Amino acid sequence: MSEIKIEEATLEEREHINEGLNQYALDALGEIVEYPRISINRVIKINETVIAGIIAERDRWNILKIELLWVHEAYRNSGYAGALMKEVEDYARDLGCKLSQLTTLEYQAKGFYEKCGYEVFGILEKCVQGQDRYYMSKRLDDVVE
Repeated sequence: MSEIKIEEATLEEREHINEGLNQYALDALGEIVEYPRISINRVIKINETVIAGIIAERDRWNILKIELLWVHEAYRNSGYAGALMKEVEDYARDLGCKLSQLTTLEYQAKGFYEKCGYEVFGILEKCVQGQDRYYMSKRLDDVVE
């Protein structure tokens, strides 16, 4: 085997890699339907001051991805986080999303997300200063009202 030379990829080479991966997926899955990414970002304000917010998006596979959820310490346990989660999940359902995913670290909000119906599907152990990172998901098409 000859010596392997690894170098930084150019824009054209990255596009070539992406096309190769897309062709591989097309061969495996048949027609691939991609959706445009849509940002789903919301805030709660009191007197024009942001006290809570959520950053999320519908990704290209029509999955809701929750990136960040924050509530100012003075307003935690007041229902704001739950209201934000419901808002983005409902909006995502209206867009046709059937699944939501997020990650959280051990010290963050795993219990809260479980109360919202999320389940752990993977754990990356001891990844951030000894903290476990939980990968969680929730079906959005199983809603019982």
